[in-house]
Amino acid sequence: KFNTPNGKAKLYPVEYIPQKEKISIEYPFILNSGRILYHYHSATMSRRAKVLNEFVSETYVLMNPLDLLKYGLKSEIQVKIISRQGNLIVKLIESNEVAEGELFMPWHFNESLVNKLTRDELDPLSRIAPFKFTACRVEKC
Repeated sequence: KFNTPNGKAKLYPVEYIPQKEKISIEYPFILNSGRILYHYHSATMSRRAKVLNEFVSETYVLMNPLDLLKYGLKSEIQVKIISRQGNLIVKLIESNEVAEGELFMPWHFNESLVNKLTRDELDPLSRIAPFKFTACRVEKC
């Protein structure tokens, strides 16, 4: 139940507003950042657990196999992810879990702060930064 007189939630529809960030020839990928199963938030506690680090102990970026072919890249190499806001170096991993033109990078690893690639602007209604939609490119190191 919700804290309303009838116990039901109140839902308010909102108009879709397209992102200001756009892909381009210079920045052809959309980077999505987020959680992974094995670590929690900034991983200050979960990275202390040996069993969790055995699953994932370092940061990475996922790329679709067709994009690897298109851009002449290989899985398991170091690449530079570059956005309009900054850049960082990370291991590239081939994955069918992301669509063509999309990248995914977890934000649990302080060695590669993915949020430094994202925009500083806030959504006018939610006041949340747009961490899930950053145009970027990938270069071999």
